[in-house]
Amino acid sequence: MPMHRALATGALLILSVAGTPSAAQDRTDWEALDRVMADGLDSAQTWRQRWSLFFAGSAAFSALSSTTAETEADEYDGRVRAITSTLGLLDTIIKAPPHLAAYRAHHAIDRSAPGALAEARRNAKALAAAEQSRTGWRGRLGSLIVNGAAYHAIAEEDGRHDDAFRVALTGMLVNEIKIWTFPRTMSASNVIGLGQAAVEVETEVYMTARGIGARVRF
Repeated sequence: MPMHRALATGALLILSVAGTPSAAQDRTDWEALDRVMADGLDSAQTWRQRWSLFFAGSAAFSALSSTTAETEADEYDGRVRAITSTLGLLDTIIKAPPHLAAYRAHHAIDRSAPGALAEARRNAKALAAAEQSRTGWRGRLGSLIVNGAAYHAIAEEDGRHDDAFRVALTGMLVNEIKIWTFPRTMSASNVIGLGQAAVEVETEVYMTARGIGARVRF
């Protein structure tokens, strides 16, 4: 066999051997991202549906209770709660969780194109940042404004500060539960980049008699 042909054959074999682990790692990375994106979409749709039903039911119940109230104070409180619940429903419907857009963007990526996996990782990081934003102070600002207005309506316009505080506090508590249950699939699963590989990290927080601990699994 001529020398140049032997060298060419050896180079092809080296490239083939070197390329196989990279392709396998890429498939692993795509599978991890696909799984977390699908879980996020499912959790976000469930979260949105259940909170929409909650606010719709709360608005209907409050409106009904205001029409059947025995006192003017109860009627007034019922109308205020109906308004705040309706605003909560509109907020849940209009402000869709970011997981749907991230899922669409993820599956719109041409996986055969150069840099496709890097683009998918950027999309995943953007989703994690959006989850943190929705569960941070921005997620509480709207509720603070709405429940502050409810407090003002009952306390200042109707002269009942204790009832106003109770209604506003209940509204803030509901919003905290809403934020606490918001899907954090990308942040919680932590599909993070280590070099060129995406490693899925699962964290578990537990409590014992000696205190609180955490366990991390790779």
